[in-house]
Amino acid sequence: MNYNFIYVIISAMLIFAAAIMGNE
Repeated sequence: MNYNFIYVIISAMLIFAAAIMGNE
């Protein structure tokens, strides 16, 4: 497993969630 890849996915999900919450 490439933990750097996992970190990128988690970071992207957090940013996406923050964008949705901030857009409301």
